Amino acid sequence: MSRSALPSCPPVPARRTSQDFPTLQLKMAVATPMFGGGVSPGQIDASLPIRVSSIRGHLRFWWRATCGAEFNSVNKLREEEAKVWGCSEQRSAVETCVSISTEGPGIAYPPNALKYVLFPFTHDGWRDIEFTLDLRYPASLREQVETALRAWVNFGGIGARTRRGCGALYCGDFALRTVDEVRDAFRWNATCHGWPVLGDFQIGGQQRTPMDSWQHAVGIMKEFRQGEYGRNWIGSVPHLSRWPEADSLRRITGKFLDPGHRPSANGPCAFPRAELGLPIQFQFKHRDDKANNCELLPVDNRGAALTRMASPVILRPLVVAARQAFAMLVTLNTPGVTAARFKTTHKDRDPDPSPLLNGRDVTASEIRNTAAASQPGFPLAGSASALAAFLSYARSEL
Repeated sequence: MSRSALPSCPPVPARRTSQDFPTLQLKMAVATPMFGGGVSPGQIDASLPIRVSSIRGHLRFWWRATCGAEFNSVNKLREEEAKVWGCSEQRSAVETCVSISTEGPGIAYPPNALKYVLFPFTHDGWRDIEFTLDLRYPASLREQVETALRAWVNFGGIGARTRRGCGALYCGDFALRTVDEVRDAFRWNATCHGWPVLGDFQIGGQQRTPMDSWQHAVGIMKEFRQGEYGRNWIGSVPHLSRWPEADSLRRITGKFLDPGHRPSANGPCAFPRAELGLPIQFQFKHRDDKANNCELLPVDNRGAALTRMASPVILRPLVVAARQAFAMLVTLNTPGVTAARFKTTHKDRDPDPSPLLNGRDVTASEIRNTAAASQPGFPLAGSASALAAFLSYARSEL
């Protein structure tokens, strides 16, 4: 059998000189516990906790959310993105290097409000990691690269669950310290053309430590969804939810604990919290309610079920100094969710406990339901949008 000759090696790329590509060197620190970010999902790589590939992915995302708002088509976005960050046919114009100065200690699994956003993590997070980030790029791209960098430092993070404040960063050279600085640094309320762009922001008025600011911001979402605002309580014991989803499931299946959990006959069928991120796991404790156990998944515009839709809400500290921060909320304008689908899980040989739920679609009118908005006692407080209701609630609590 004949063997074909190996192709010639491609030429060595021209070395970029420091004169044409000046280096930006930044001292950075991880201000809140970092979870994940390693090669294995959900795990920290002890030998390389801060990875260049991860940073490049974050910078690319924040470039789209800021500079990418100028474009009105995905094709144009990709064309311009490739010029800065590269693609399979084109080398990136930005060179990135990381060196870790100190590796902070693992901290205990955060208590109280922080557990709400860290499920299913059970291992210790890492914080107080200090590292140096070197970036080299042509002077013509300075504004674009530094805009993405500023957004990542102040609104993003490193590792997993950055939209819930994990791995929040501090960089003295790029920190935004006042409401005016945050407002003036970016183009806000941009139109979404198919990818997330900056929407709006809220910043609390009380200065705290980064950890306390994080806990305060996360606690507002917890209170809205599952605390005294979103649920009835008997003393210190949580009772029936004030949200309409549980009773909506009971109406669909006709299964419920009687008389304690009988849904009202004329109540709305609504699943508003889908707007705040998917999937949602519905787990009922009582055996008469277990037929309502299911998972709500997002559906794309072709009708295919997806595994997740990231929340459009970012909750994290705005770190203004090494030990000083304000609680902050940032929203992204996204394509949103217009449909979702229920999925039930059971062993293959067992009958489906919820045949009326499995595969049932949730329509846009059930996600934003005007009847649910007007129901007394519902956390929607007159708004058909759970996102709008949360922003209104957070404004009074932040």
